[in-house]
Amino acid sequence: MAEYYNPDIGEYSAPCSFDLSAIKWSNGLLIRSTNWLGDAVMTIPAVFKLSQIKTADTPLIIVCPEKLRELWESFEWVDRIISFTGKRLSANEKAEIKELNADLAIVLPNSFGSIWDLWNAGAKSIMGRTGNLRSMMLDYKMPQWKRVPGEDRLHQSSHYLEFSTSCGISDWDLNYPVTEFAEMESPSNDLKNFLVISPGAAFGPAKQWPAEHFNHLAKWWSENHGYVIALGAPGEEADAESALAGVENALNLAGKTSIKEFSYILSRAKLVVANDSGTMHTAAVLQKDGIAIFGSTSPIATGPIAGKWIIMWDDLDCSPCLKRECPLSEDRYKCLMQISHERVIEAV
Repeated sequence: MAEYYNPDIGEYSAPCSFDLSAIKWSNGLLIRSTNWLGDAVMTIPAVFKLSQIKTADTPLIIVCPEKLRELWESFEWVDRIISFTGKRLSANEKAEIKELNADLAIVLPNSFGSIWDLWNAGAKSIMGRTGNLRSMMLDYKMPQWKRVPGEDRLHQSSHYLEFSTSCGISDWDLNYPVTEFAEMESPSNDLKNFLVISPGAAFGPAKQWPAEHFNHLAKWWSENHGYVIALGAPGEEADAESALAGVENALNLAGKTSIKEFSYILSRAKLVVANDSGTMHTAAVLQKDGIAIFGSTSPIATGPIAGKWIIMWDDLDCSPCLKRECPLSEDRYKCLMQISHERVIEAV
Protein backbone atom coordinates (compact mmCIF):
# COMPACT_ATOMS: atom_id res chain seq x y z
CA MET A 1 0.00 0.00 0.00
CA ALA A 2 1.23 3.50 -0.82
CA GLU A 3 2.62 5.64 1.95
CA TYR A 4 0.68 8.88 2.04
CA TYR A 5 2.19 12.20 3.02
CA ASN A 6 1.30 13.54 6.45
CA PRO A 7 2.26 17.16 7.19
CA ASP A 8 4.17 17.42 10.47
CA ILE A 9 3.16 20.52 12.42
CA GLY A 10 4.86 19.44 15.63
CA GLU A 11 3.57 19.95 19.13
CA TYR A 12 1.24 22.69 20.38
CA SER A 13 3.11 25.98 20.05
CA ALA A 14 2.38 29.42 21.41
CA PRO A 15 5.68 31.34 21.21
CA CYS A 16 3.89 34.36 22.67
CA SER A 17 0.79 34.67 24.79
CA PHE A 18 -1.13 37.79 23.89
CA ASP A 19 -3.75 39.21 26.21
CA LEU A 20 -6.50 40.46 23.89
CA SER A 21 -9.06 41.02 26.64
CA ALA A 22 -8.84 44.81 26.29
CA ILE A 23 -9.95 44.66 22.65
CA LYS A 24 -13.62 45.66 22.40
CA TRP A 25 -14.19 44.09 18.96
CA SER A 26 -16.42 46.87 17.72
CA ASN A 27 -14.96 46.92 14.20
CA GLY A 28 -13.61 43.42 13.65
CA LEU A 29 -10.38 41.69 12.69
CA LEU A 30 -8.28 42.50 9.61
CA ILE A 31 -5.81 39.93 8.23
CA ARG A 32 -3.19 40.75 5.61
CA SER A 33 -2.95 37.65 3.40
CA THR A 34 0.23 36.25 1.92
CA ASN A 35 0.78 37.11 -1.74
CA TRP A 36 0.97 33.78 -3.58
CA LEU A 37 -1.77 31.21 -4.08
CA GLY A 38 0.17 28.28 -2.61
CA ASP A 39 1.26 30.27 0.44
CA ALA A 40 -2.25 31.63 0.99
CA VAL A 41 -3.75 28.14 0.88
CA MET A 42 -1.31 27.00 3.58
CA THR A 43 -2.60 29.79 5.85
CA ILE A 44 -6.27 28.74 5.59
CA PRO A 45 -6.39 26.60 8.77
CA ALA A 46 -4.74 29.39 10.77
CA VAL A 47 -6.93 32.15 9.31
CA PHE A 48 -10.07 30.13 10.07
CA LYS A 49 -8.93 29.72 13.68
CA LEU A 50 -8.04 33.40 13.93
CA SER A 51 -11.58 34.25 12.80
CA GLN A 52 -12.73 32.82 16.13
CA ILE A 53 -10.86 35.32 18.31
CA LYS A 54 -13.22 38.17 17.42
CA THR A 55 -16.88 38.45 18.38
CA ALA A 56 -19.44 36.82 16.09
CA ASP A 57 -21.10 40.13 15.19
CA THR A 58 -17.95 41.84 13.89
CA PRO A 59 -16.38 41.24 10.47
CA LEU A 60 -13.35 39.29 9.35
CA ILE A 61 -11.62 41.44 6.73
CA ILE A 62 -8.99 40.05 4.36
CA VAL A 63 -6.47 42.30 2.61
CA CYS A 64 -4.97 40.48 -0.37
CA PRO A 65 -3.67 40.88 -3.94
CA GLU A 66 -6.49 41.08 -6.49
CA LYS A 67 -5.43 37.71 -7.94
CA LEU A 68 -6.40 36.05 -4.62
CA ARG A 69 -9.77 37.77 -4.18
CA GLU A 70 -11.76 34.79 -5.48
CA LEU A 71 -9.88 32.42 -3.19
CA TRP A 72 -10.92 34.30 -0.08
CA GLU A 73 -14.42 34.97 -1.45
CA SER A 74 -15.02 31.21 -1.49
CA PHE A 75 -15.05 31.03 2.32
CA GLU A 76 -18.35 31.94 3.93
CA TRP A 77 -16.60 32.87 7.18
CA VAL A 78 -14.81 35.78 5.42
CA ASP A 79 -16.98 38.90 5.57
CA ARG A 80 -15.12 41.51 3.53
CA ILE A 81 -12.17 41.69 1.15
CA ILE A 82 -9.93 44.62 0.28
CA SER A 83 -7.83 43.70 -2.73
CA PHE A 84 -5.01 45.61 -4.38
CA THR A 85 -3.60 45.43 -7.91
CA GLY A 86 -0.12 46.89 -7.41
CA LYS A 87 2.75 45.71 -5.26
CA ARG A 88 1.61 48.05 -2.49
CA LEU A 89 -1.69 49.44 -1.28
CA SER A 90 -2.98 52.51 -3.10
CA ALA A 91 -4.16 55.66 -1.37
CA ASN A 92 -7.79 54.59 -1.85
CA GLU A 93 -7.17 51.16 -0.33
CA LYS A 94 -5.36 52.69 2.62
CA ALA A 95 -8.29 55.09 3.09
CA GLU A 96 -10.72 52.15 3.10
CA ILE A 97 -8.66 50.40 5.79
CA LYS A 98 -8.49 53.60 7.85
CA GLU A 99 -12.27 54.03 7.63
CA LEU A 100 -12.94 50.44 8.72
CA ASN A 101 -10.76 51.03 11.80
CA ALA A 102 -10.44 47.30 12.57
CA ASP A 103 -9.67 46.49 16.19
CA LEU A 104 -6.68 44.32 15.30
CA ALA A 105 -4.64 43.82 12.12
CA ILE A 106 -2.63 40.59 11.74
CA VAL A 107 0.08 40.53 9.08
CA LEU A 108 0.99 37.07 7.79
CA PRO A 109 3.71 37.94 5.20
CA ASN A 110 7.26 38.55 6.41
CA SER A 111 7.89 41.58 4.23
CA PHE A 112 8.52 45.11 5.47
CA GLY A 113 6.04 46.59 2.99
CA SER A 114 3.07 44.51 4.16
CA ILE A 115 3.30 46.03 7.63
CA TRP A 116 4.36 49.48 6.42
CA ASP A 117 1.20 49.78 4.31
CA LEU A 118 -1.11 49.00 7.23
CA TRP A 119 0.84 51.24 9.60
CA ASN A 120 0.58 54.08 7.06
CA ALA A 121 -3.14 53.36 6.75
CA GLY A 122 -3.53 54.03 10.47
CA ALA A 123 -4.23 50.46 11.58
CA LYS A 124 -5.18 50.58 15.25
CA SER A 125 -3.11 47.63 16.50
CA ILE A 126 -0.80 45.46 14.40
CA MET A 127 0.42 41.93 15.06
CA GLY A 128 3.21 40.37 13.03
CA ARG A 129 6.64 38.82 13.07
CA THR A 130 9.76 40.81 13.89
CA GLY A 131 12.74 41.18 11.56
CA ASN A 132 13.25 43.28 8.43
CA LEU A 133 12.94 46.51 10.48
CA ARG A 134 9.31 45.72 11.29
CA SER A 135 9.40 45.76 15.11
CA MET A 136 8.86 49.49 15.53
CA MET A 137 5.48 49.26 13.81
CA LEU A 138 4.20 46.24 15.75
CA ASP A 139 1.99 46.36 18.82
CA TYR A 140 2.02 42.56 19.19
CA LYS A 141 5.37 41.01 18.29
CA MET A 142 5.83 37.42 17.08
CA PRO A 143 9.36 35.97 16.84
CA GLN A 144 11.11 36.33 13.50
CA TRP A 145 10.77 33.36 11.14
CA LYS A 146 13.41 32.88 8.48
CA ARG A 147 13.78 29.74 6.37
CA VAL A 148 17.22 28.18 5.91
CA PRO A 149 17.61 25.65 3.05
CA GLY A 150 17.77 22.11 4.36
CA GLU A 151 16.83 23.03 7.93
CA ASP A 152 13.05 22.74 7.76
CA ARG A 153 11.72 20.49 10.50
CA LEU A 154 8.00 21.31 10.43
CA HIS A 155 5.41 22.20 7.85
CA GLN A 156 5.16 25.90 7.00
CA SER A 157 1.52 25.96 8.12
CA SER A 158 2.73 25.55 11.72
CA HIS A 159 4.31 29.01 11.56
CA TYR A 160 0.89 30.48 10.74
CA LEU A 161 -0.87 28.40 13.40
CA GLU A 162 1.42 30.04 15.95
CA PHE A 163 -0.56 33.25 15.40
CA SER A 164 -3.84 31.61 16.41
CA THR A 165 -2.42 29.78 19.44
CA SER A 166 -0.67 32.94 20.63
CA CYS A 167 -4.09 34.63 20.47
CA GLY A 168 -5.61 31.98 22.73
CA ILE A 169 -6.98 29.39 20.25
CA SER A 170 -5.96 25.97 21.57
CA ASP A 171 -6.70 23.94 18.42
CA TRP A 172 -3.27 22.95 17.09
CA ASP A 173 -4.33 21.18 13.90
CA LEU A 174 -5.00 21.76 10.21
CA ASN A 175 -8.79 21.47 10.39
CA TYR A 176 -10.98 23.98 8.53
CA PRO A 177 -14.41 23.93 6.79
CA VAL A 178 -13.97 22.59 3.25
CA THR A 179 -15.52 24.77 0.54
CA GLU A 180 -18.32 23.14 -1.43
CA PHE A 181 -18.66 24.45 -4.99
CA ALA A 182 -22.07 24.71 -6.61
CA GLU A 183 -22.40 23.49 -10.20
CA MET A 184 -21.06 26.09 -12.60
CA GLU A 185 -20.48 26.29 -16.34
CA SER A 186 -17.24 24.51 -17.17
CA PRO A 187 -15.68 22.48 -20.01
CA SER A 188 -15.16 19.73 -17.43
CA ASN A 189 -18.86 19.20 -16.70
CA ASP A 190 -19.31 16.50 -19.34
CA LEU A 191 -16.15 14.67 -18.31
CA LYS A 192 -15.77 11.88 -15.78
CA ASN A 193 -12.69 10.18 -14.38
CA PHE A 194 -10.38 12.95 -15.63
CA LEU A 195 -6.81 13.61 -14.55
CA VAL A 196 -5.56 17.13 -13.84
CA ILE A 197 -1.92 17.87 -14.52
CA SER A 198 -0.12 21.10 -13.71
CA PRO A 199 3.32 21.27 -15.35
CA GLY A 200 4.01 24.90 -14.46
CA ALA A 201 5.27 26.52 -11.26
CA ALA A 202 5.44 30.26 -10.62
CA PHE A 203 8.67 30.00 -8.62
CA GLY A 204 10.76 28.84 -11.58
CA PRO A 205 12.21 25.85 -13.48
CA ALA A 206 13.79 24.33 -10.36
CA LYS A 207 10.27 23.33 -9.31
CA GLN A 208 9.12 22.00 -12.69
CA TRP A 209 9.17 18.30 -13.56
CA PRO A 210 10.07 18.14 -17.28
CA ALA A 211 7.16 18.67 -19.67
CA GLU A 212 8.14 15.55 -21.63
CA HIS A 213 7.64 13.46 -18.48
CA PHE A 214 4.21 15.00 -18.01
CA ASN A 215 3.57 14.18 -21.66
CA HIS A 216 4.29 10.45 -21.13
CA LEU A 217 1.95 10.48 -18.14
CA ALA A 218 -0.80 12.30 -20.05
CA LYS A 219 -0.64 9.88 -22.98
CA TRP A 220 -0.79 6.89 -20.63
CA TRP A 221 -3.84 8.28 -18.81
CA SER A 222 -5.60 9.23 -22.05
CA GLU A 223 -5.09 5.76 -23.49
CA ASN A 224 -6.16 3.91 -20.35
CA HIS A 225 -8.58 6.07 -18.36
CA GLY A 226 -9.99 9.17 -20.07
CA TYR A 227 -9.49 12.91 -20.35
CA VAL A 228 -6.50 14.94 -19.18
CA ILE A 229 -6.94 18.60 -18.23
CA ALA A 230 -3.93 20.88 -17.82
CA LEU A 231 -4.35 23.73 -15.33
CA GLY A 232 -2.02 26.53 -14.36
CA ALA A 233 -1.57 30.25 -13.92
CA PRO A 234 -1.20 32.82 -16.71
CA GLY A 235 2.25 32.39 -18.20
CA GLU A 236 2.16 28.61 -17.89
CA GLU A 237 0.24 27.98 -21.12
CA ALA A 238 3.31 26.88 -23.10
CA ASP A 239 4.36 24.35 -20.47
CA ALA A 240 0.85 22.87 -20.55
CA GLU A 241 0.84 22.80 -24.35
CA SER A 242 4.11 20.83 -24.37
CA ALA A 243 2.78 18.43 -21.74
CA LEU A 244 -0.32 17.70 -23.85
CA ALA A 245 1.41 17.47 -27.26
CA GLY A 246 -0.06 14.57 -29.23
CA VAL A 247 -2.41 13.59 -26.41
CA GLU A 248 -5.95 12.64 -27.40
CA ASN A 249 -8.79 13.52 -25.02
CA ALA A 250 -6.99 16.56 -23.61
CA LEU A 251 -7.87 20.14 -22.67
CA ASN A 252 -5.34 22.90 -22.04
CA LEU A 253 -6.99 25.32 -19.63
CA ALA A 254 -3.76 26.75 -18.18
CA GLY A 255 -4.07 30.51 -17.85
CA LYS A 256 -7.71 30.43 -18.98
CA THR A 257 -9.59 30.10 -15.69
CA SER A 258 -10.44 32.32 -12.78
CA ILE A 259 -9.50 30.98 -9.35
CA LYS A 260 -13.13 30.00 -8.81
CA GLU A 261 -13.26 28.06 -12.12
CA PHE A 262 -9.82 26.60 -11.42
CA SER A 263 -10.93 25.38 -7.98
CA TYR A 264 -14.22 24.01 -9.30
CA ILE A 265 -12.44 21.92 -11.94
CA LEU A 266 -9.98 20.64 -9.34
CA SER A 267 -12.87 19.69 -7.06
CA ARG A 268 -14.23 17.36 -9.78
CA ALA A 269 -10.94 15.70 -10.75
CA LYS A 270 -10.30 12.01 -10.22
CA LEU A 271 -6.65 12.68 -9.42
CA VAL A 272 -4.12 15.53 -9.62
CA VAL A 273 -0.43 15.36 -10.58
CA ALA A 274 1.39 18.63 -9.96
CA ASN A 275 4.66 20.27 -9.04
CA ASP A 276 5.00 22.02 -5.69
CA SER A 277 2.70 24.81 -6.83
CA GLY A 278 -0.54 26.65 -6.25
CA THR A 279 -2.36 23.86 -8.10
CA MET A 280 -1.07 21.24 -5.68
CA HIS A 281 -1.93 23.31 -2.62
CA THR A 282 -5.41 24.23 -3.88
CA ALA A 283 -6.23 20.64 -4.82
CA ALA A 284 -5.11 19.49 -1.39
CA VAL A 285 -7.16 22.06 0.51
CA LEU A 286 -10.17 20.83 -1.50
CA GLN A 287 -9.42 17.34 -0.10
CA LYS A 288 -8.41 15.94 -3.49
CA ASP A 289 -5.85 13.15 -3.88
CA GLY A 290 -2.76 13.24 -6.02
CA ILE A 291 0.94 12.97 -6.74
CA ALA A 292 3.19 15.92 -5.79
CA ILE A 293 6.59 16.29 -7.45
CA PHE A 294 9.32 18.19 -5.61
CA GLY A 295 12.69 19.43 -6.80
CA SER A 296 14.35 22.49 -5.24
CA THR A 297 11.84 22.73 -2.41
CA SER A 298 11.08 20.45 0.53
CA PRO A 299 7.82 18.57 1.16
CA ILE A 300 8.63 18.77 4.85
CA ALA A 301 7.88 22.49 4.70
CA THR A 302 5.44 22.89 1.81
CA GLY A 303 3.75 19.56 1.18
CA PRO A 304 -0.04 19.30 0.66
CA ILE A 305 -2.02 19.93 3.84
CA ALA A 306 -4.98 17.60 3.17
CA GLY A 307 -6.17 14.79 0.93
CA LYS A 308 -4.16 11.64 0.17
CA TRP A 309 -0.90 12.45 -1.60
CA ILE A 310 2.16 10.52 -2.66
CA ILE A 311 5.32 12.63 -2.70
CA MET A 312 7.91 12.24 -5.45
CA TRP A 313 11.14 13.69 -4.04
CA ASP A 314 14.71 12.40 -4.06
CA ASP A 315 16.44 13.76 -0.99
CA LEU A 316 19.73 14.64 -2.72
CA ASP A 317 22.70 16.36 -1.09
CA CYS A 318 21.92 19.52 -3.07
CA SER A 319 18.16 19.50 -2.37
CA PRO A 320 16.34 21.45 -1.10
CA CYS A 321 18.28 24.47 -2.30
CA LEU A 322 15.22 26.78 -2.54
CA LYS A 323 16.66 28.24 -5.75
CA ARG A 324 14.60 29.34 -8.76
CA GLU A 325 17.17 27.90 -11.15
CA CYS A 326 19.62 25.04 -10.64
CA PRO A 327 23.04 26.35 -9.51
CA LEU A 328 24.91 23.21 -10.66
CA SER A 329 27.11 23.31 -13.74
CA GLU A 330 26.69 19.56 -14.35
CA ASP A 331 23.64 17.34 -13.93
CA ARG A 332 21.43 20.42 -13.83
CA TYR A 333 17.98 19.84 -12.35
CA LYS A 334 18.91 16.24 -11.52
CA CYS A 335 16.52 16.42 -8.56
CA LEU A 336 13.71 16.55 -11.13
CA MET A 337 15.23 14.76 -14.11
CA GLN A 338 15.78 11.48 -12.29
CA ILE A 339 12.12 11.20 -11.27
CA SER A 340 11.01 9.07 -14.21
CA HIS A 341 7.55 9.07 -15.71
CA GLU A 342 7.41 5.32 -15.00
CA ARG A 343 7.75 6.03 -11.26
CA VAL A 344 4.98 8.59 -11.37
CA ILE A 345 2.69 6.33 -13.41
CA GLU A 346 3.26 3.55 -10.88
CA ALA A 347 2.34 5.96 -8.06
CA VAL A 348 -0.80 7.01 -9.97
